[in-house]
Amino acid sequence: MRTIVKKLFVTTAAVAIAGLAALACEQAARPLGPDGSDIGPMFDRQGNGPFGMTGGGQIRSPSGGSHHQVLGIEIKDKDLNGVPEGNLVFRDMNPANRVNNRQLMLRSVSWSSITAISGCADGGIEATGVLEITNTSQRHRFRLTACDNGEPGRGSDFFRLEVFRDDGSTRFSWSGTLVGGNLQAHGIAPSVPPPTTGDLRVITATTGASIPAGYMVSASGPGGSFGPAPIGATDTVTLSAITAGDYTVTLSQVPANCTVTTPPPNPRTVPVSAGMVTSTTFNVTCTAVPTTGDLRIITATTGASIPAGYMVSASGPGGSFGPAPIGATDTVTLSAIAAGDYTVTLSQVPANCTVTTPPPNPRTVPVPAGGVGSTTFNVTCTAVPTTGDLRIITATTGASIPAGYMVSASGPGGSFGPAPIGATDT
Repeated sequence: MRTIVKKLFVTTAAVAIAGLAALACEQAARPLGPDGSDIGPMFDRQGNGPFGMTGGGQIRSPSGGSHHQVLGIEIKDKDLNGVPEGNLVFRDMNPANRVNNRQLMLRSVSWSSITAISGCADGGIEATGVLEITNTSQRHRFRLTACDNGEPGRGSDFFRLEVFRDDGSTRFSWSGTLVGGNLQAHGIAPSVPPPTTGDLRVITATTGASIPAGYMVSASGPGGSFGPAPIGATDTVTLSAITAGDYTVTLSQVPANCTVTTPPPNPRTVPVSAGMVTSTTFNVTCTAVPTTGDLRIITATTGASIPAGYMVSASGPGGSFGPAPIGATDTVTLSAIAAGDYTVTLSQVPANCTVTTPPPNPRTVPVPAGGVGSTTFNVTCTAVPTTGDLRIITATTGASIPAGYMVSASGPGGSFGPAPIGATDT
């Protein structure tokens, strides 16, 4: 079978031959099953011989993309204990996924389990283990699904590879029908016709401060549109038995203090494989929401006989402030006060001055959390008179009334008189 795989790699990507040939010479580590013991046969196989999967080829993930992935697989459960031996090599030709300025190349290091799965015309497997990103020597747990749907493999056989971080979230995921090559199942009983639906599992994981109750999630793809539907801040929503294919998944109504970690982007494309559960996780980080803001009060006075200033006061959720002096054209700021609506009043405005309305005086000014609420009192003043009249009246009664008298006045305006004034005169 190694000869077959090598011929396939010549036709798909010559660069993968060296990796597969080198891996074929290694003896893969053989850990026990996931529970630490011999898990024993747990699969539907033909007869009592070894079962597994061999072959290789190309897929395009996401479907319809301009770049392909090259794969080669040679795996079998030689000892019939549910822990396989063999090799997997995988190379992603998409330049967006390059690591250390090189194409992303993966190879299996050890295997944990192998299980025969239903839904494949000529047999299929699901296997788990540990692989290495050869560009970095980083190691991750992985799960692969390979489905032999008859001959030729191109256009019918299916391959899926998921690579997981230590916290269980998905770091890489590829899946698709072979666009070149062939997968061959060995020792597995043919199963029912392949399923056409799968499950889409959407996960949210939110950390930080001022975390919201939740968001809205929606998905659209071959099976139609779903949502928007509520999802908690750290929650899981599953769309079950939806038509397989690529779905666009969007997390919305994310408050301004929260950010969806990228990559992958939001919205994102999630390939849902037939007969499988496909997961995508939206990691969200939130920061504390401020509860205070600033109130900025401005005066702008024009005209004549402008006073030195006025008094200003404010009251609201943060308490009462003032009265405090403010110049005729001035700015006073109340900093870090509780957010909400404040009643602001400009007082001690002299009679020759008028506060322009609207807005009224007093007025309501909203102070936003983390922001500035501002209001301006526009005041117009008119000239104050500086002169007046002094009226002097005489009223004389009796007999032998004189013709008149002399009158004089002195004050801020100077001295006036003496000047004659009649006995009854003004």
